[in-house]
Amino acid sequence: MFTGFDDLPREEMHRRIEATALAPNLGALLDETAARHGERMALSFFDAGVELTWGALRDEVGRAANALRRLGVRKGTHVAILLPNVPEFPILWLALGRLGAIMIPVNITYTAREIDYVLTDGAAELLVAHAELLPGYEGIERPPLPMGRVVVVGGAHGGYAHDWRVLAAAAEPAFTEVEAVEPDDLVNIQYTSGTTGFPKGCMLSHRYWISLGYVTVRFWGTPIERIYGGANFYYMLLQRMLVNAAFGGGALFVPRRPGARSFMAEARTHRCENAAIFEAVYKQPPHAEDGCNALKIVNIFGFTPESQADFQRRFDVAAQEFYGMTETAHIAYMPASEVLARTGSGSCGVVAPGREVSLRDPDWREVETGREGELWVRGEGILQGYWRKPEANAESFRDG
Repeated sequence: MFTGFDDLPREEMHRRIEATALAPNLGALLDETAARHGERMALSFFDAGVELTWGALRDEVGRAANALRRLGVRKGTHVAILLPNVPEFPILWLALGRLGAIMIPVNITYTAREIDYVLTDGAAELLVAHAELLPGYEGIERPPLPMGRVVVVGGAHGGYAHDWRVLAAAAEPAFTEVEAVEPDDLVNIQYTSGTTGFPKGCMLSHRYWISLGYVTVRFWGTPIERIYGGANFYYMLLQRMLVNAAFGGGALFVPRRPGARSFMAEARTHRCENAAIFEAVYKQPPHAEDGCNALKIVNIFGFTPESQADFQRRFDVAAQEFYGMTETAHIAYMPASEVLARTGSGSCGVVAPGREVSLRDPDWREVETGREGELWVRGEGILQGYWRKPEANAESFRDG
C-alpha cells in the first residue's frame, strides 16, 4: 500500500496521492490489509498482554459484526460505545463499519448528564459500555435506553441483558455483507468538545477516515511500522492511527490508561517509530534516555517555535507540524524534507493533498496576502455536517 513516490516534486506527489484508488469502506480496507499482511501484528494492548495480527483482527471484526447483527444492528443503526482502551473498541468500530452502522464514541470522562445528552442527541439505539463505566450511565435519572439495549464489556453485567463475551463467542468469524457500504455512508457521529454548551456531533464517512489515514501516512515520507497511540480511542486520533497502521501494514500500540508521564517511556519501550505529541508530553521532566528511542518522525500540534527546536534536540527526532480538525481531517502539513530546515518558523506547512483553503474576512471576501482572515476549507471527505444542528451547518458551510 505504501508506494514510494515521496521524493517527487510536491505538486506531482500531491497529484498522485489524489489519484490513488482507495478502498471504498473500512471493511474493504481491513480485508486488503489482512490479505497482504495477515501475519503481521495490527494491535498491541500491551498492558493487558493482548496482541492481534491483521488476520486475527479481521476474524474478530467478523465475529463482532455477526454478533451485532443478531442484536438487530443494521445499516444506519446508531450504536454508542462507552469503552476505555480495550480491544473491543477498535473491533466494534470496524464491525459497525462492516455493517454500515454508525458509531457514537462516548468520552469516558463524561458526567451522567453529558452521557445522556450524547446518547439522546445522537439517537443511540444500542449502548456498548464497559462494566467500570456503567455508573456514569446509571447516574442518568431517566436512562434513554432500556436494559435490554445495553451490552456490557469486561465484567459482571448485572441486570443488563447482554454480556459481550458471550455474544462474541457464539458468533462466526466469516462475515457476509448484506447491505452495500458506500464511501460516503456515515460511520461516526464524532462529538467534539463544546466550547459553549454541549458538544456537536460531526457526521464522518468512510471516505473521511480512509482519505485521512492514507494522506497522513504520506506526510511522514518514510515507512512506519510501529505507532504509539498515547490517547483514548473515543478521540478521533487513535481511530486515524489505526487506519494509518492498516495502510502501512504496521501495528498500533495502545496503553490502557494513556498519560503524559508514561508517554515517551512507553513509546521507547515498544520501539515505536511515530507518535502524535502534545506539549504536555514535552513538559515532562527530562530523562537520561530521552534521545534513546526508535522514533523516525513525530507529529506535533501547537508547539511554540522554541519548544519545537528543544523537543527535536532532546528526543533526537524530527517534529512535523500537522494542522487539522475533527471536522475537516487534514488541512496542512510541514513536508518531512523541510521539517529541520524550517524548525522555529512557526509555520504549519503547506496545504494538504485533496484540500483547498481560502482566507476570508467577515463579509466572505478573500483577504490580501499579509492580512488576517478566517480559514475556510473545501475538499473530499470532510464532515457532512453537524448532526441535528441546522443552525451550526448554516453558519459553517458556504460554497461547498
